[in-house]
Amino acid sequence: MLIYGKNTVREVLRLSPHLVKKVFYLPGKEGLIPGESRVPAEKREKEFFDHSFSHLRHQGIAAEIASPPLYDPGYLEEMMGPSSLFLLLDGIQDPMNLGSILRTAYGMGIDAVVLTADRTVDVTPAVFSASSGYAGAVPLVRMKNPAHTVKQLKKSGVWVAAAHMKGETEAGDPSFSPLFPLLLCMGSEGSGVRRTFISEADFSLRIPQREGFDSYNVSVAAAILLWELNRLR
Repeated sequence: MLIYGKNTVREVLRLSPHLVKKVFYLPGKEGLIPGESRVPAEKREKEFFDHSFSHLRHQGIAAEIASPPLYDPGYLEEMMGPSSLFLLLDGIQDPMNLGSILRTAYGMGIDAVVLTADRTVDVTPAVFSASSGYAGAVPLVRMKNPAHTVKQLKKSGVWVAAAHMKGETEAGDPSFSPLFPLLLCMGSEGSGVRRTFISEADFSLRIPQREGFDSYNVSVAAAILLWELNRLR
């Protein structure tokens, strides 16, 4: 895939250089490539960027990269520790939301992000752009069989929390003391997290909000809940 933009390309070169095959740049934009980069770089004319990125804000630099690896759920069991925190995203279709969440997950040191195979958008150039290049730096897991996988994770010692507007536990409650390792399950604003995750969850979480307010954007909700859980672990 082709990713674009100086911040996105720079962060992928810094954090995930193994994904990068080649960097492309406009004449005069050589300075956007980090001096320590050993990735092949190729000068391209304006026509290449106009054709490849149309109206996107490419800033005169792009990179061809491999898609980040998607691990199977066994990866979670292999790298699980006593304070591990995993995030499961179910039904996130907006690449901007997914990218923003992956950026937050990296910043907070979340151990892995799980993407449901049938309802969540793929990791695309738009996701990389929205994440400012951090989409390739967070371990990603693809979940194909939610019901079976969640049951297996629970047998392995993972606690499961489901986030929804009618959650029994309010984030920020002084008495809230979750157990780890923990898998937080979140869905989109429209459909929410599927019933499978709610029924299998050991507890459910909600974010306090004023009366009459609809809901938070899922990327904002994820940032709030991840911050609170990260603090508690």
